[in-house]
Amino acid sequence: RWDEAALIAEQLRHDYQHPHTQFSSANVAVYGVALDVETGNATDAADRAARLDPSQIPSTNRRAQHFIDVARSHYRAGHREQVLPALLASVAESRETILYSPDARDLVLAQVRTHKADQAPLLAQLAQLLDIA
Repeated sequence: RWDEAALIAEQLRHDYQHPHTQFSSANVAVYGVALDVETGNATDAADRAARLDPSQIPSTNRRAQHFIDVARSHYRAGHREQVLPALLASVAESRETILYSPDARDLVLAQVRTHKADQAPLLAQLAQLLDIA
């Protein structure tokens, strides 16, 4: 259970990461965000993500997926202006992760349909990257 993992992670040094399993307080926090997104607790996910330092996530792929989850939480919480920055952060971490993410594709498509003028150039570039344009 996630709650048990969180309790164990709290007892570890902040910078500890198991060399084989990658168990760390950062990874437990990342999965907490993902669980909140998946269970419909978008506001909790966004709040939890705001307390997490993404640089502590050891894998660029996992960081990129985390930013997609953050974008999903913002979208579901109605914070539409924060979706694109989170997706761009995902691209910056691992272009491949966002290219193969159905969730990211859905978010970009939704953003394209309702875009604001100030986001148009960056959104257009992201849509082109995902072959949505």
